Amino acid sequence: MSDALAIEGTGLRVVFRRLGDRVAHAIERLQDASWSPILESLEGGPDDVWPPSPPLQELHFEDRPDGRRLALLVGRAGASHWSLSVEWDPLSSRFSFDAACRVRSAPAWLGSRYGLPSAAAVGGPIGARFSDAAGIELPGMRLRSESTGEQPACDLVQQSGQLQLQPAPVAAPWPKTSRWRYSLEAASP
Repeated sequence: MSDALAIEGTGLRVVFRRLGDRVAHAIERLQDASWSPILESLEGGPDDVWPPSPPLQELHFEDRPDGRRLALLVGRAGASHWSLSVEWDPLSSRFSFDAACRVRSAPAWLGSRYGLPSAAAVGGPIGARFSDAAGIELPGMRLRSESTGEQPACDLVQQSGQLQLQPAPVAAPWPKTSRWRYSLEAASP
């Protein structure tokens, strides 16, 4: 994988970079003709059985005839297998994230964690504001948790400069697959 690969949308993009044994990603918005990071995935290390974000090691892109572009990622930590798809939909002008983990035992932590970059990096204070039970307003964008049909929307929590997206708890019998979905779209000016 080259230094950075991205899926671009209308004023937003998701940038993928190799970080050690992982493929990390950052969500950026276009501001004054340059890209500014808003959220950055928090990655664990090679020995983490339950890392802060899905431990993704492989990245593939798929372009669809209708203009949709997908990033498909897979990885493994401990005895669990992880996946993430990131899709840009030009009709709805939003990114959809669909994460899953096949667990073989009770997880100590399961979900996705993002760091909020420092104020200096984006030219002003960064913060998140809850807009409703399933959404958070960020500078220039809106993050929403979505149900997967079989599972409820994941919990969104902001604390200590982080955003956490945590799916509903999973219980035995094992193995079991946990899934969480969320989307990002540019906020109205």
